[in-house]
Amino acid sequence: MISKFNIGQYITIVLLIVSVVFFATDAVLDVVEHIRAGDPYTIEAMIHLLFEILAAGLLGYSTRTLITNLRTTAAKAKSAESQVEMYKAGAQNLLESRFKDWALTEAEQDIALFVLKGLSNNDIASLRGVALGTTKNQITAILRKAGVSSRSELLSLLIEEMFDFSSLEKYR
Repeated sequence: MISKFNIGQYITIVLLIVSVVFFATDAVLDVVEHIRAGDPYTIEAMIHLLFEILAAGLLGYSTRTLITNLRTTAAKAKSAESQVEMYKAGAQNLLESRFKDWALTEAEQDIALFVLKGLSNNDIASLRGVALGTTKNQITAILRKAGVSSRSELLSLLIEEMFDFSSLEKYR
């Protein structure tokens, strides 16, 4: 079963199959022609026939290998996509949980996300349509509620919760 290949992959597979059919048919027709004519095979004709059979076999094997590898790659990509979605959901759950633990208001949650994305105070104020002073005050409140003193500490705090850094303890 061939599934979810792109058009280039389908074209490659079809061309390989056509090549297999061509070389196999040519080899069979050569044998039939020699049998009908009653001609003995010369060394050159035998070598030619051998190369046609070899080409058909290797192209068939290559086609099968390509399809197998494409399926394996597609399955691995699907698995990786599932893992990414799982990690994204986990990160989202962690953020929601921390925002709840820190008792952030809805506005503070929005601002915290902008801070985590690396936006400047001016950019955040502009996006939210509020004064720069308001944004600065809300960021200060977020940092205080999270128990950190800077944006980088806030990001570090969340990163440490998302990943297991215990294996790095030996480097301290």
